[in-house]
Formats: sequence, structure tokens, C-alpha cells
Amino acid sequence: TFPSADTIKFSTGGVERISITNSGISGTGISAGKILQVVSTTKTDGFSTTSSSFVDITGLSRTITPTAASSKIHIAISVHSGGATNSYLGFLLLVGSTVVTRGPASGIITRCTFATNFSDPDSTKTCGYTHLHSPSYSVGDTLTYKLQALSGYQNYRVAVNRVGRDTEANGTYSMRGTSTITLMEVAA
Repeated sequence: TFPSADTIKFSTGGVERISITNSGISGTGISAGKILQVVSTTKTDGFSTTSSSFVDITGLSRTITPTAASSKIHIAISVHSGGATNSYLGFLLLVGSTVVTRGPASGIITRCTFATNFSDPDSTKTCGYTHLHSPSYSVGDTLTYKLQALSGYQNYRVAVNRVGRDTEANGTYSMRGTSTITLMEVAA
């Protein structure tokens, strides 16, 4: 209906469900897309590896227990990282032991969720990643999302929350940062 200027209303069964005015949209019985809960973990300590196989990044995981049977999980990741000169840092996102997403297979290319590279061991960068995941679960199940890392080239040192140098200069790293993993339950 069009009850007044700049107003449109939608009803079903004689009950108003949505009202659109010049002030915005309002409604009842709308559940899709709502954020039901948010959980987050922030990692402040350092981590490094020279492994050419994916290893867990200690302290960069988070659990969530979905409250609805058809929810999706929105994942937002921010990783402060560094690496040795000419190093490549690959990340892999998992829920439990199952890979959430990664690039397609192509020859000898390492398949990962996201990656970066470094040309200077004294520089850092923040990598961001988001994904809307539709996991398989039952209400009450706890889902644990975690991030793994590997050194993608000649086992050079790669790091999280610090520069890529093997040793500290003058007793301190020149830069340190923080990394986060945030999970949001989204109503389907």
C-alpha cells in the first residue's frame, strides 16, 4: 500500500511486515542476515616458522557455537606479518581439520587461503581476509576456526606480529603488531 507521501508498506495476512519511508526501512518477522553473535581473539605475541608445511599459528584460533540450525559464519581475519628477504608467507584457514577455502590446484603452486611476500626483513604488512562460510553442523556443536602458516620459498623465516629478521636488533624488534580472528554468526 501507499498510505502517505514517501511511504510504502507491505502486508501479509493483514499484518504489516515492511515499511519503507524516506527515513529508512523497518519491519517485523525479518530474520535473514541478522548478526546473532560475535566472538573474537586478538594475538599480541609473536610467532615464526621456517616450515614448508602448514603449521598452526599459536593463539590465532577461535571457537563459536552457532545458536540456529541454518546460520552461516562470517570470518574476518587481520594478520600483522613479516618475513625474511624474498620470503613468501602462505595462510590456510580451517574449521577443525577441514580446510574452509583455498586456491585451485595448478602445477607445483602451493594452495592456500591467502598469502603475501616480503622483500625487506625489517618491514611488516597487515593482511586482511574475509569469508562467509556455510559449515555443516548441528545446533550445539562448537566450531573451532584456526589459521595455519607456511614458508612458501626455500624455508625462509616468516613471522606473525613482528618483522622477519632472525634476530632482534638492540634487544628489540623494530616493529610489533597484533592479529585478530573474528567470527560472526549470521542468520540465514
